[in-house]
Amino acid sequence: MQYQSRFSLFSLVVLLGLVAGFAAGPAVSAKEYSIDAVELKVELQPDGSALVEERRTMSYQGSFSYNFQVFRKSGLDGFIFLSLSDGETVYVRRRSKEPGSYRVRERRKQVEVRWYHDTRDQSRTFVLRYKLLGVVTAYADVAQFYYNLIGSGWKKSTGSVRAVIIPPGDRDLPAEKVRAWLHNVRSGDVHVTDDARVELSVSPLPAKTALPVRVLMPVDVFPQAEKRVQEPAASRLVSEAEQQVRDDIAAAERRAERERMRAQLRPRFLPLLSAAVALYGLLLLVNLFRHRTRVDSPYRSESYPRLPAEGVSAAVANFVYFRGNVTSYALSAALIELAAQGFLVIEVDDDISSGKKSISKKHIFFVLTEKAQRERPEHLSSAQLLAFLQEISTEGRLALVQLKKKKKELREFMEEWRKTIAAELVVPFYEPASKKRMKIFLFSGILLSVVCFSAIFFLGPEAAVLAVVSVALSVVSIGLLRQTEAVKRLREHLKHIRRFVRSAKQRTFVPVDTAEIDRYLAFATALACGRARIRIFLERSMAAAQGEKAFQWFVTSASMDIAALAETTALMVYVTTASISSTAAVSAGAGGAAGGGGGGAG
Repeated sequence: MQYQSRFSLFSLVVLLGLVAGFAAGPAVSAKEYSIDAVELKVELQPDGSALVEERRTMSYQGSFSYNFQVFRKSGLDGFIFLSLSDGETVYVRRRSKEPGSYRVRERRKQVEVRWYHDTRDQSRTFVLRYKLLGVVTAYADVAQFYYNLIGSGWKKSTGSVRAVIIPPGDRDLPAEKVRAWLHNVRSGDVHVTDDARVELSVSPLPAKTALPVRVLMPVDVFPQAEKRVQEPAASRLVSEAEQQVRDDIAAAERRAERERMRAQLRPRFLPLLSAAVALYGLLLLVNLFRHRTRVDSPYRSESYPRLPAEGVSAAVANFVYFRGNVTSYALSAALIELAAQGFLVIEVDDDISSGKKSISKKHIFFVLTEKAQRERPEHLSSAQLLAFLQEISTEGRLALVQLKKKKKELREFMEEWRKTIAAELVVPFYEPASKKRMKIFLFSGILLSVVCFSAIFFLGPEAAVLAVVSVALSVVSIGLLRQTEAVKRLREHLKHIRRFVRSAKQRTFVPVDTAEIDRYLAFATALACGRARIRIFLERSMAAAQGEKAFQWFVTSASMDIAALAETTALMVYVTTASISSTAAVSAGAGGAAGGGGGGAG
């Protein structure tokens, strides 16, 4: 006896995994860190650069061995990392991961600094020093420092941020000549001191929130500034800054209003939505195991399993074994079947094969016979494949590598060929009742997922958890599909044939008759038995045949025989797989204000 619902078992694992994952959430978070405070001292230089000292205090719960921080170079002329220490140790730049060392990885748009330490259940303060080149832009009538002191890449909130921005020290700068704005936060404070320093503080700074600061100073403070624009911009920049502050206040008010709305709606609707997801999951689980069936497996007792009836082709066997999918193994197996039936000859260049230990795919050819011109194969899928070969071959001869040049035609053929193979199966692959149940649950799950995703705006991130769970349950609902009894028995039969071929190394192996070996080779290929196992299977079967001739359709040098056939079969699978498969590349980009970045610990 064997259960024929492994997808159901997989579905149960997924369901239990989801439950265990959410239940174990607090336990997993035993290793944790927090960012208590960040203090920055920014010393502006006459050339428009800035020396920055960043003191980052962090608390660790558990054992940690490294931290990293990413600095964006957008809007800068360059970034130079100077030093790193922790109050006791001055870290050394080197490639090792020993405590007290750090690495700097330069990239086109960012710089990553990663430092190593040995910390457990304590607080540490790290001091990072770096230089920002071209961070000040000198216009005709004003100079602007505009930089993200904290980037949006930090996934943890920061307890408090304090910063001081110091103008070049060799000039007596009146405080009224300096103006400063803090953007993107509402609760922060920024002011200019009597000695023209800009001081700011934010407590707390939420996670994934950038902290841009804008400072306007007289342009003559930066006589050597390298980044210059020969246009007046003071009034425009002031208007820009004030408008951005108004926008920040409006955005903060909208967020506050949204939180008030969520606070009112969450107690009423979140339990209802949670109950709906739980009920859906419970009904799905009940249906997954309510309709499980068993199938007798009489084939395990057969030491020499018979092949399926002649009406079942190797392509259909591939379709059934791979659960309704047609793979490149089916194409290679169908080619072997056509050759065994006399419709084509698989030919390997004798001169090449005799001079090398391995066969190149460039020297494998399919040559159509006269029978292919006057007769048609019994199976519709084989007839369709033969017609395709006649269409793309040159005077009845086709090199294996030519299939790679016919990718578009081959993919279009495979789409139609799959439909033919499915129709050739005759019996339905899945039980109609199970297909109906699956469609109902899948549609319900998608609808529930849409509702949960829509509820994120009204109920907050708590609804996102329900949305993810509902999507996962929707995927699990595919496990409601049940194969028909005929398909289950055929698949069990095919699995036994595959085990039989792959057991050729065992002493108890019973070699197959020469009369069946061609068809066995086609099925072994369709069922993905593997080149090495197929080779051993052929060698042991042919050794028992005591000189009987086989594989008349395979033309090569006598010295290569079985090895050449096994390698040729593997190359056929490789080339057809490469020809059918397609690849896609996805690229993405993003932009933002000058500087910024993020970091973490581990």
